[in-house]
Amino acid sequence: MKRLLDIQTCGSLAVVGAFTASELAARLLDAHPGSRLAWYLNAGLFRSFEQARVDALATNLLFGPASLPIAVLLLVAILLARATQFRFAVALFANLSFVGAVMLSYSAIFGSAKHQTASLTVVELAQSSDLLLVFTLVVTSFTAFAVSHWTFATAIRATSSAERHPA
Repeated sequence: MKRLLDIQTCGSLAVVGAFTASELAARLLDAHPGSRLAWYLNAGLFRSFEQARVDALATNLLFGPASLPIAVLLLVAILLARATQFRFAVALFANLSFVGAVMLSYSAIFGSAKHQTASLTVVELAQSSDLLLVFTLVVTSFTAFAVSHWTFATAIRATSSAERHPA
């Protein structure tokens, strides 16, 4: 059971942690616009998160000035739920993280394909690193999502079996 809770917690932490890191990278870029690292993080690694901030999709509701404190509180809540072994909360966070990862992947795949540049020529941006991150988040969160449903289905089956065949 402990291992299954760890799997669900890792899925939640991956998604919320990546979201928190993207918010920190955005704040780093605001603070240091000349930093090459800040530009790489925002335009390379966390481009899908940046696109989700700009797109007129439902994902832009997740981003805003107050999103970093909320993300940190979510990280603390996930770790607290795991520490107390509150199975329902761990599963809830795993399911919400999967929904967030799916929304991020939707924004990355079907978001606005038009990128504005301050160049006279077309600038092509390679999408390998950010799509790899999105794919990893979807797979990790789906694993946590599937494990949460499997554990609850197993518990329901065990409970109904115990009710039918009392000892």
